[in-house]
Amino acid sequence: MVTKISMERGENIEFLPGTIYKITDGFVAQTKTNEEGRPYISRIAATDRPYLGLEFLGAANPDALQSSYLGHTIDALSDVTAETIPASKLFAEMAQNEHLRASIIKEICDKTKRGQEFARARNGQPPLKKVLALTILDLAERWGKNTKDGAIKIHQPFMQQTILSKLIGMSRESMNLSLIDWRRNEIINYEDPRNSFNRSGMSTLFILKPEKLADIADIDITQVFPDLAL
Repeated sequence: MVTKISMERGENIEFLPGTIYKITDGFVAQTKTNEEGRPYISRIAATDRPYLGLEFLGAANPDALQSSYLGHTIDALSDVTAETIPASKLFAEMAQNEHLRASIIKEICDKTKRGQEFARARNGQPPLKKVLALTILDLAERWGKNTKDGAIKIHQPFMQQTILSKLIGMSRESMNLSLIDWRRNEIINYEDPRNSFNRSGMSTLFILKPEKLADIADIDITQVFPDLAL
């Protein structure tokens, strides 16, 4: 049975292991507390990549997978509407709907590819600056808009520095040092933090040189983020 849920910005609910969530409107963050007691965001879901919990589809060891999700929450970054879908129902719909099947397979593949790049970045030295660059490029590919002067503009609620630092697993202070350095070198630009938060919770970051961010992340931008290399 599909259950519809709605959340107001700032609300959170416990992630129920084994449940698949589909975001039909808005943005959510899947959040967990690490071993040091610091919350971090494992992923952001929205209508372009709407599913949370796809790992449970055909999991070889669902019990072990369920235990790994204990303590996760789903946090609304905007007003949100969503559905909870039993895995069996989603499997049945995929069998009947070729477009749905293709889109979910693509989402899983994209997540796997991104996950490999992020894992490689986290294992490198220095890791967090690479992860920050990768994260900004990933967000730009999903929600970036080209401006008249050739920059890529990301204007979303998760660009608030507090949320962005949790997505990366980086202290806000360390992240700000990197952003200030990249701004000084004209790789990025952003609104003054004192002016970047408004009633809608939106903040804005501009990528001026995506290829420079790709160099910092140590990736081939044409392979990982081809849309940004055009």
